Amino acid sequence: MKYKRIITLIVVLLAIAATAYVLIDRQSTSGPLQTGDRMPNISMKNDGGDVVSLADFQNDVIVLNVWASWCEPCVREMPELMAFNDTNDTVDVVTVNMLTKEYRASDPVEFIEEIGLTLPVLFDEDGAFIREVEPSRLPMTYLLDSNYHIQDVIIGEITQDLLMERISTAFAS
Repeated sequence: MKYKRIITLIVVLLAIAATAYVLIDRQSTSGPLQTGDRMPNISMKNDGGDVVSLADFQNDVIVLNVWASWCEPCVREMPELMAFNDTNDTVDVVTVNMLTKEYRASDPVEFIEEIGLTLPVLFDEDGAFIREVEPSRLPMTYLLDSNYHIQDVIIGEITQDLLMERISTAFAS
């Protein structure tokens, strides 16, 4: 009888431990951010050397584009993003440059100067943004509301028309 109680207690404790392990493991490997998730408000340096975060952008719609200077589709879409930004005063277009060990910090700066990039550029110097957000590929564009909740995710190269269409759909009320 005493032996049965001990076995039952061990089984219950193992079940509790297994449940706790699964719950903790799920939280630590949440995966890439998706529609409905809140974008982390990570501070990064901009192209002027100032530290900024999403809280510095105040419009109801924020277009957050993740790119790298070595990514050909990223380079091709920059003129589209700039043109979209120039014609839409109610949308903040912000870009996050993914720096890697293979590319010096000067590479994106040279690129910015070369094409005359007029968009705000934030540099993910320590990789904190990329670790938190985990974009599945580049370029990746997130459409955020004023509370930084992701309303839509666009994977791949974008155009002004595509961006306007996706914003209209994501923010239709």
